[in-house]
Amino acid sequence: MKTTVVTLLLAILMAAPTLLTAQSSPVPSGYKLKKDADYKKYEQDVLKCIEWYDNTPVKKYPAIRKEVENFLVTWHQGTPYVSITLGDMAIKAAEGNPSMLMTYMNGWSQYVIKGGDDSDKAAALLAAINHVLDTYQNKDSGLEKNKYLDKLLKSREKGQLKDLVDKEAATYK
Repeated sequence: MKTTVVTLLLAILMAAPTLLTAQSSPVPSGYKLKKDADYKKYEQDVLKCIEWYDNTPVKKYPAIRKEVENFLVTWHQGTPYVSITLGDMAIKAAEGNPSMLMTYMNGWSQYVIKGGDDSDKAAALLAAINHVLDTYQNKDSGLEKNKYLDKLLKSREKGQLKDLVDKEAATYK
């Protein structure tokens, strides 16, 4: 009995850092996004939140997910140097999976933060769509099946995704 209790206690203590990490929010406490410089200051936090958002199942930790979404939406909407375009591909990708719209915006922003050119709409769109597809393929994500995303996955496998993206990006003004 004593051995069982000690073993159980050791297992709990060893798992505690993992459990705490999985349940803690990546959102910086007390963040302020008012001036243009504030958005640059939080880029690494944005990347951490994007990683958390993409790697955490949709139905897990709903309170933290809401906090992460609020931070990311605030950042996406206010940043002066990332201009996300929501075209047909983004809208179709989100049908049945509203969180995929956030994933799309995350992919676009991640592309720019990591040095991509925001004025190259085709490249930013390709990065965003690939980000969506990578997240969609994650079996642990808890995302609903989406025929349009399945079609895009097949296009990517055949090497045709860039052509589809270029065609849509050409319609952006």
